[in-house]
Amino acid sequence: MKIEYRKFQEADLSKIKEFTDVMPTYFEDWNSYASVLLANINCMFYGAFQGEKIIGLGNLRKKTENVAWIELIRVRPDNQLKGIGTKLFQFGDEAAKKLNYKIVGFATEGGNTASYKIGEKLGFKLITEMIPFWVESNKPKIVKIENIGEPISIDEAFDLIQKIPDGPKDYVAIGWNFVPLEKSFFEKEPDMKFYAKNETLLLEYLERDESTGEYDWLKAIIYGAEEDAEYLLSDFVERTKKYGKYLGCITTAKLQHIPEKMEFIHSKSEDGRHNTIVMWEKKL
Repeated sequence: MKIEYRKFQEADLSKIKEFTDVMPTYFEDWNSYASVLLANINCMFYGAFQGEKIIGLGNLRKKTENVAWIELIRVRPDNQLKGIGTKLFQFGDEAAKKLNYKIVGFATEGGNTASYKIGEKLGFKLITEMIPFWVESNKPKIVKIENIGEPISIDEAFDLIQKIPDGPKDYVAIGWNFVPLEKSFFEKEPDMKFYAKNETLLLEYLERDESTGEYDWLKAIIYGAEEDAEYLLSDFVERTKKYGKYLGCITTAKLQHIPEKMEFIHSKSEDGRHNTIVMWEKKL
């Protein structure tokens, strides 16, 4: 039977339950999450349909006026290895072009052969890699806290970014997701704040569940000098652990021993390997 790729409509939501039931390995509860994406004016939620059955889905999310993000590509287990994932990526890629975005990107796990092949086939370039950790909020081993103080301004943060040799260039990882390094983006994000010590920078991201609006993950993204990263991460733990059960930390390879020392846990692949987060970009 022919496969149709198109945007979701309100009437399609009744078909989501069966798709959710066969996707037990993923975090999203599509029965509630699908309606959130469909109602979000910054998202274009789309799917692969075989008759009335949903066999795959994806989302194109607006990041800024110039940048869009392909995310949440999912294919039913019994329909994988048939090129459907590639077609879903391609649908998002072509939609971004039609909507006049200048850049489209996506993130995946380092070493994900299937995603790498799709990215290369569609003309994307791998541009950066970061290392993720997590821990229960009451478990980190912290150093004596210095008075880090209040968050710095966006202008101060962007001035500091230019001085960090291995600092972010065009994007910052905030989990399995990257955001554009543009002042206008952060000015609209009250749940993201920058903290600094000398020439080390920490981006605090209090991530909210899109369905409930409650804090979901509390994340620290760190760039800069080793001697100050531990103080910033310890300060983050003390400041945010009251908000939720889990804390995340994302670092460059140079700084990964800092969360290790504080007893954060490496995020792992399904096969048990320590994983990394990589971003792919395509200029349109």
